[in-house]
Amino acid sequence: MDGSARVMCMSVPKLAYKIINLNLTSVMRLSQRVGRHMVARGTGSVINVTSPATLRPWPAITAYGAAKAAVLNLSQALAQEWAAAHVRVNAVSPGWIRTDINRAFTQNAAAEAATAVDVPLGRWGVPDDVCGALLWLASDASSYVTGAHITIDGAVPEDWRALRIDRTWADSE
Repeated sequence: MDGSARVMCMSVPKLAYKIINLNLTSVMRLSQRVGRHMVARGTGSVINVTSPATLRPWPAITAYGAAKAAVLNLSQALAQEWAAAHVRVNAVSPGWIRTDINRAFTQNAAAEAATAVDVPLGRWGVPDDVCGALLWLASDASSYVTGAHITIDGAVPEDWRALRIDRTWADSE
């Protein structure tokens, strides 16, 4: 078995369960708890956070991607279940945002530049880029929006690998 084929096959089940518990089970439990109160009140807005891995499977983070994809499915299902009670449920998917979790990339100039090349806007996002979408979804300005999945990623396409291939081809002309 080559190295890439072994990653998920050889992963530690406890770690996979921990990742799923953190990224899916906790979201489901919190949604149930707050949703119960919002449904009783007849109003509310739940905003769940997914990831680019929600729609773009990446090797070596299989459990994480599966959990985030399930969060999107959960969000869209709850949007349908709770719509009659005027409780909206949406999901946002931040891309490359300059935060502590991405410090390994942003503190390495070469890694930071290489990552920004794959973003059509040509830069890393900042937390305020995400906050605007969150504020809109939480406000009455989005009162007819439920079950939506908003990507906040500088227009990185679902097949982000195509960007590098296209750029390589364009540079060779």
